[in-house]
Amino acid sequence: MPRRAALPVGAILLAACAGCPPPKPAPVQFLPRHQAIETVNANNRRIGPGIRCTGVTADIRFKDPEDGGHHYVLDGPLVYVKPRSLYFDLRQLGSTAIRVGSNPGEYWLWVKPRSDTVWWGKYELLGSLEESDIPIRPDQLMEALGISELPAVPAEDGSPLYRVEPEHHQLIFYGSDRLGRTLISKEYWLDRRPPFLVRRVMFRDRQGRVLMSADLDEHRRPVDDPDLLMATRIRIRWPQNEGSMDLRIGRWESHLSWPADARAFQRPADARQSVQVDAHLEPPS
Repeated sequence: MPRRAALPVGAILLAACAGCPPPKPAPVQFLPRHQAIETVNANNRRIGPGIRCTGVTADIRFKDPEDGGHHYVLDGPLVYVKPRSLYFDLRQLGSTAIRVGSNPGEYWLWVKPRSDTVWWGKYELLGSLEESDIPIRPDQLMEALGISELPAVPAEDGSPLYRVEPEHHQLIFYGSDRLGRTLISKEYWLDRRPPFLVRRVMFRDRQGRVLMSADLDEHRRPVDDPDLLMATRIRIRWPQNEGSMDLRIGRWESHLSWPADARAFQRPADARQSVQVDAHLEPPS
């Protein structure tokens, strides 16, 4: 009797799955405002005083006011310590090409190739800045990571309004201009499917135009916390400046202990050119 050739197990599984439709996404669910916010906050409260990303790559395009358009594909570490200390050092051939940074008092962007310029400003003046000349806003970048805790009490200052859309629960934050007019300042879009986390962060200018939007995807668990989820793919757009940043994060470490005033969080002092973007708001000395 002739013997039949045995098919490899992989080939059998491939044949069985070839006609299978892709798995259906989980159905959307409605969460009341307090429950949607608490789901995000319960996740983000697990983050320690500091976090670190390793295996980060960034495809960046932006225009700066001094030297026109730039396109870089870079890699390097990202460290964040609450409340707003940031060290994001993007490197080319082992040397800093772009550094985005912040500490409790200041924020900055350092671009070394071609211009070797650091743009910087003071947080105490940020709210009065009409048009920032800094191509990448560090304060917005920190929120784009999706790690902030959200205001939970409807009556407290700065608490957002709640809107339910087909795919998202939206939190809409308001501010006011110098004339007292109410303006939309930013929006958080929370997924209506498990795990109900932040999927988009959006900032708007005083005219209602989008300043920055960030889409957060591929949430995974850090190496040191099996109960925490953090985005590992973040696509940021600055439509008015024709800028973008596509971040891919290899892994997160969520319980980092760095002092918020560590040397890494100090504004670079060795750039060829230093531009204070809010200098016109400083009172004369």
